[in-house]
Amino acid sequence: MEFPGFIGGTYESRSLPANAQRCVNYYPEVDESRSGKSNVILQPTPGLAVFSSGLAGALRGLWAGEGRLFAVAGATLYEIDSDGGPTILGNVGDDGKPVQMFPNGNQLAIISNGLFWVHTGVELIQPVFTDTEDPVTAVQGGFLDGYFLVIDVPDAEDPASVRRFRHSALQDGQTWDPLDYASKEGYPDQLVGMLADHEDLWLSGSQTTEVWRNNYSTAPESFPWERDPGAFIHYGNIAPWATVRLPEGLGWLAGDPRGHAMAFYAVGYRPQRVSTHAIEAAWAAYSTVADAEGYTYLEDGHNFWVLQFPTADATWVYDAITKLWHERQALDGSRHRSRGHAYVFGKHLVGDFEDGTIYQMSLSLTDDAGDDIKRIRTAPYIHQEEARIFHHRFELDYEAAATVDVALDWSDDKGLTWSTPRAVATGAPTADGRVIWRRLGEARHRIYRTTITSGVRTALLKAHLRLTPGTS
Repeated sequence: MEFPGFIGGTYESRSLPANAQRCVNYYPEVDESRSGKSNVILQPTPGLAVFSSGLAGALRGLWAGEGRLFAVAGATLYEIDSDGGPTILGNVGDDGKPVQMFPNGNQLAIISNGLFWVHTGVELIQPVFTDTEDPVTAVQGGFLDGYFLVIDVPDAEDPASVRRFRHSALQDGQTWDPLDYASKEGYPDQLVGMLADHEDLWLSGSQTTEVWRNNYSTAPESFPWERDPGAFIHYGNIAPWATVRLPEGLGWLAGDPRGHAMAFYAVGYRPQRVSTHAIEAAWAAYSTVADAEGYTYLEDGHNFWVLQFPTADATWVYDAITKLWHERQALDGSRHRSRGHAYVFGKHLVGDFEDGTIYQMSLSLTDDAGDDIKRIRTAPYIHQEEARIFHHRFELDYEAAATVDVALDWSDDKGLTWSTPRAVATGAPTADGRVIWRRLGEARHRIYRTTITSGVRTALLKAHLRLTPGTS
C-alpha cells in the first residue's frame, strides 16, 4: 500500500509520541494538475556557489535594483558588479545587526549602527538635522511616496522618544527637519519596527501594530502621515529583523502581553497565524527568538519566508503557497549559511552570516559551496491500535540525477532511539526509480526516516509499505 503522509512538511510535536515528522532540506511541492504520479513531492532545497568573496566581515545586508547590487559587509558599503567584483563606497559602522537599504530613485539610504546614511551616487553622506546639526539616528526605516522614514533611536532623557518616527524632505534623504516627526499613538508600547508595504506604513510596537498612510494634505506645514484607526492589530513584534513582505501583506513574529513567538501573515489587516503548535513549541525552547532574522524570495512559484535564529542555530522556512514549513541546515546540522537576499544579474544572491562571502543560491546547484547537503525525511507514525505490525518491505519512489546511497532507519520507541541505518544505493538515472528494504521486523508503533547525504539532486515522490497486522 502507499504510505499515507510520507510526503509532508515538518511537524515535530512537543510530545514526540504524538508526531515526530521532519522535513530537512526538502520542501513540499503540490502537483497542481492533480494527475501526476504523486499529488505532493519533496523537492530538494537550493544549493550555494560562491559569487563574491573576501569582503570585510560578515554580510549584514544586500539590496539590488535596476541591475545594480549593493552590500554591507562588516562596516563597509560596497557595490558589487555582475562578476562579483567589489567597489568600496564607504564606512557605515558595524553593530553586528542587519542593515536596511532602500532607494528614492536618485539616492540609496542605508540604516546601520543606529544611524541613517545616504549614498548620492557620488559620495556617502551622514545627514544631520537642519538647525541642530545632530546626526539622524535610526533603528529601522523605509521609503514611501517620496519620503525616507526612520524610527528614532530612543533617548534615555526623553521617554517619548521610544515611540517616535520621522520623515525626510520630499525626494531628499539629505534634508531632515527636526520638527517632522510623529509618534505611534494607538497604544503606549515602544516602537520597534517599520516596514513600507502596499502603500501602507506598518509601525510595529512591542505589544501592538498599527498602520499609517499618506494623507496627501496640501496644507502648509502639515504632517503627511496619519494613522488608520481601522487597521490596529493587538499583536506586537518580538523580532523586528524577521519582518518581511509576503505576496499579500506582512509576515512577522508576534507576541502580546499574554505570550510570545507565533508567526503571523497579515492579509490586508487581518493577521493569520501560520506557525503550528509544533513549531511554536520548538521556538519556545530557544533561549531567545528576539534576534531572529528573515528574508523572502520567489522561485518556481514558491514564496519562501526564511527565518534564521542565530542564538538557537536553526533555520525554518514557510512556503506561503503550500502553507507548509520545512527546515534547512548545513552539513554539520547548524543553520543555513544565508543572510539577506537580492535578485539581480538573473541570480538569487545571499550573504554569509559569518564571513565576507556572497553566494548564488539556485535549485540547479546541488551542494553548499562544496559541502554535501544532508536531506532528511522523518515520516508519520505507523500504528494500529497498539497491536503488533510485521514490516516486510519499505519501498521508496525517488528521482536522482546520479547514483546515491539512501539510508533508512527507524524508531520503535517514539523517537528516543534509532536503529542502525541501512544504506541502499539507487540505480542510475535510467533505472526505475525505486529502492527497497526488506525484513524490517515488527513493532507496535514505528517511525521511519530516510537520509540522503550527497551533492546529487534527489527528489522524493512517495513511499510504499508491505505490512501484516498482528493480533496482539
